[in-house]
Amino acid sequence: MSSFKFTNLFGSVYSKGNILFQSDGKSILCPVGNRVTVYDLKMNENFTIETGNRQDIVRMALSPDDNLLLTMDALGHCVCSSLVTHMPIHYFNFRSRVKCIQFSPDGKYIAAGLNDQLKIFEAPSSQPQFRPFVLVKRLTGFTAKIRSLSWSEDSQHLVVGSRDSTVRICSTDPDFKSVLLRNRRDVIAAYFVIKSLNFFVIDCTASLISWCYDSDTGAWKKKESTCLRVGNSKLMCCCYQKINNVIALGFDTGVCLLYDYETLSLVQQITLGSHPIDWIEINRGTWVAFVVSATHQLAVWEYATESFVLKQQGHNFNMKCVDFSPDSSMIVTGSDDGLVKIWNSTNGFCIITFSEHTASVTSVKMSHSGQFVLSSSLDGTCRAFDLNRYRNFRVFVTPDPIQFACVTIDCSDDIVCASAVDNFNIYVWSMLTGRLLENLSGHTSLVSRISFIPNSSTLVSCSWDQTVRTWDILNSRSSQISNDLVSDCVHLCCHPFKNVVAVCTIRANIVFWDHETNAMLANIEGSRDLGLMRGANEALCAESSLKFRYFTAAAFSSDGEMLVACGKSRYICLYDTETYILLKKIQTSYNQSLDGVLVRLNSSRMTEAGPIEQLDDDSDLESGRIKVPGSLKHDLSLRKVKPQLILHGVSFSPTGGSFACVSTEGLLIYSKDEKLYFNPENLKCDVTREHVYELIDEQFIEKALLASLSIGEEDIITECLEHVPFCNIGFVVKSLPIKYSFRVLTIVAEKLDRQSRHYEFYLKWCNCILLEHGLNFKNQLFSESTKIMPLMLKIQKLLRNYQNSIGKLSDSNVYTITNLLSQLDAKTIQEDKIQVDDISTEQFPFINV
Repeated sequence: MSSFKFTNLFGSVYSKGNILFQSDGKSILCPVGNRVTVYDLKMNENFTIETGNRQDIVRMALSPDDNLLLTMDALGHCVCSSLVTHMPIHYFNFRSRVKCIQFSPDGKYIAAGLNDQLKIFEAPSSQPQFRPFVLVKRLTGFTAKIRSLSWSEDSQHLVVGSRDSTVRICSTDPDFKSVLLRNRRDVIAAYFVIKSLNFFVIDCTASLISWCYDSDTGAWKKKESTCLRVGNSKLMCCCYQKINNVIALGFDTGVCLLYDYETLSLVQQITLGSHPIDWIEINRGTWVAFVVSATHQLAVWEYATESFVLKQQGHNFNMKCVDFSPDSSMIVTGSDDGLVKIWNSTNGFCIITFSEHTASVTSVKMSHSGQFVLSSSLDGTCRAFDLNRYRNFRVFVTPDPIQFACVTIDCSDDIVCASAVDNFNIYVWSMLTGRLLENLSGHTSLVSRISFIPNSSTLVSCSWDQTVRTWDILNSRSSQISNDLVSDCVHLCCHPFKNVVAVCTIRANIVFWDHETNAMLANIEGSRDLGLMRGANEALCAESSLKFRYFTAAAFSSDGEMLVACGKSRYICLYDTETYILLKKIQTSYNQSLDGVLVRLNSSRMTEAGPIEQLDDDSDLESGRIKVPGSLKHDLSLRKVKPQLILHGVSFSPTGGSFACVSTEGLLIYSKDEKLYFNPENLKCDVTREHVYELIDEQFIEKALLASLSIGEEDIITECLEHVPFCNIGFVVKSLPIKYSFRVLTIVAEKLDRQSRHYEFYLKWCNCILLEHGLNFKNQLFSESTKIMPLMLKIQKLLRNYQNSIGKLSDSNVYTITNLLSQLDAKTIQEDKIQVDDISTEQFPFINV
C-alpha cells in the first residue's frame, strides 16, 4: 500500500502571528494555522512544516544558528522543532499566552514575555533533554501586558516595553537590579542600538524617544523625541535592523515608512493597500517583509531597487474546488471570493489570479490539452481562461440568468456542459463558438455533479432526486441508470479505464456502478470511516451526529487502483477499488482552533452565552470600548466564531504520486513516499554493499549496477549510475533488463526532481532508457505498465519547469551575452589585423601598410 504523507499547504499564505527571516536573509518563516510555511526566495520554492501545536500559532522565535524553531499557540503551549529534520524535539507549557519571545544573540537564553511578567530560560539543545527549559530569572511588577523585548549584543541585557507606558532594563546577571523608565504613552517596541547600551522607544503615536547610557553613573537619560507619523494613521507594528540602522513602521492605512535611524530621515514610503499591516520584518540586506491578515497577503520589498521580490496572496474565503493539469505541473482552485487561482505544483507559488467572477466559484475543470481552464459560478456564467495569455477568452451564458453548480468538458475539448442550480437542467455549449447547443432536462432536483466518461462522448450526471443518468451528447439521448439509490447523490467520479462510476450519497455510501450493464458492483458504507467529531454548538453527541456526515467529493487515482474520498469530516479515506476496503485514513488537521476537531467537549467551558471560547474576551484597553456604568454581564451578542473544519473537494494527480484536498485550512497536498525498498529477487549471499564498491573499483560498472539494483538502496544505485561514463550510458542501458530499467528511470526522475547538478547526465539516462525500452513499457504484460504513464507525466513536468527556469535566465541575459560576444569578435578581428601587420612588415618591408 502506498503511504501518503502531508507535504505542502497552498492557498493559505498567512493567518496570524509574527514572521521571521532566517540568518542568511533568503528564507521567510510564516505561520499558517498551526503549521509554518518556509518561503525560500533564493530557490523560488516553499514547503510547510508540521509543528504539532494544538492551536493557531501566535508567536515564533528562531535560534541564531537556524536550527531550532519555537512556536507558541494562544494557550501558551510551546513546541521546539528542528529545522533540519522538520520534527518536534521538545514540548513545554508556559501556562500563559506568550506576547513576545526571542533568543539571545549567543543562543544560550530565551526571554519570554508572559502577560505581566518576564521569564528568562536556558535555551534547549537540538538533542532530547529531560528538562529542556530551565528557568534562570523571573521579572515581575508589570501592571499591563508586555508588548516587546530586545536583547543587547552581549546577550546580557534586555529592554522590555509594556502597555503600562513603562520600559524596564533587566539582565541575566542575578545581581543586576532592573531599571524602571517612564514613558508618556503605551510602548509599541524598544530596541538596543548596535554596539552600545543605548536604546530607543517607539510608542503608539509613532514617536521615537532615544535613551543614552552613561557609563559613569550607570544610568539611562532621555536624549530626544521625534514624531515619525504621517497623517492621522495608527501605528500597528515596527521593526529595527541593527546592521543597516533602518527602522520600518507599519500603519493601519496599509502604509509602511522606512527611516534611517542615524539621521531620522524618510528613506521610502510603501503602500500595500488600505488594510492594516500586521507585522514587518527586515533581513540583513535590503529586503523588507510585510504581512496583512485581512487579505492573507505576504510581500517582500527590496528598498534598494524599489521592487517586489515576492508578492503572494491567498484566497479571502474558503476554497471549494480543485483540479490538476494533465501534466500535474499546475493546480487550479476556486473559492467563495469569486477568484480562480493557478498554482505551481512544484514550488507552491500562485502563477495567476482570475477575478472575473462576481460570485462564489462552484467548480473548476482543466482542459485535457492543458491550455485553458473552465470555471462555473453562482453569478450565472461559466468562463474559460487561457493559460498562455492569462485572459478570459470565452463566457458561456444562458438565455435566462441562472446559477451553475458544476462544469465539465469532453475528451476532445469541444463540448462544454454545466448543471444549473435553479431549473435542474444541463446546458451544452460549443467550445469553439461559445453558442448554446442544447438544454438537457430530466432531473427533478439539483444536479450536484456531471462528468464525461473518459475517451467517450457519454455524460454522466447525479442529482438530489436519487438518480444517476447517462446522456449521449452526440445523439441527444438519455437513459436512467438507477433509481434505487434511496438517498440523494452529492458527487460522482468515473474510472479512468473501466466502465465504472462511483457515486457518493448523503447517507455516507459510495456506490460503484457499471454504466454499460446498469449493474451495481459494490457499496461502501463509509459512515464509520468518516470518524467522530463534534462541533461547539452541536447539541448531539459525536456518535449521534455521525448520521449527518457524508462524503462530498471523491476521485480515482490515475491507474484506477485507489479511490480517495472526503467530506464533512476531518479525515481523508483511501479505498481499494478491487476489494472495496479501506486502505488508509488520514487526519487532515489537529488544530483545535477549528470547530469539529475534538470528539468530546468540556462541559465546564460552557456558559449561558455559549462556549467560552466564542466569547469576545478582548480587554477594554485593547479594543477601546468603555463599559456602561453599572453593567455586570458581558454583551451576549459578541462572538468569536471558530471556522468549521470541512473538506470540500479532492483531486488526484495524473502522475499518481500525490493528491490535493481542499479544506478550511487551504489546499492540502499529500504525496506518497516512493523510496526503493529491499528486493530479494536475484540476490545472492555475496551481493553486498562492499561487493558493489569492489566492482566499482575494478571498473565492472555494469555488474555493480545490477548488484545495487538487487539490493535496492537508492544511495548506492546513484553512486553506480554516476560512475558510468557519459559516452557509455547507451551501452549500459542495452544490457539492463526491462524491470531494472524501470527502476533506474524512477531514480532518474527523483534526481531531476531534486534539481541535481548532473542534469544533462540524467537526461541522457532518461533518453537512452526510453529509446531502448519505450515500446516494452507500454506492453500490458509488463508488470509495471500501469505506473509508466504517471512516471512519464512527472518527468515531463520536471523538464517543463526546468526549461522555464533556464529560459527566463537566458532571456534576461541574452543582451549581455550578445554584447560580450560582439566585443570578443571585435577583439579577435583586431588581433588578426595586428598579426597581419606584423607579418607584412617583417616579410615584405617594401609594402606600405
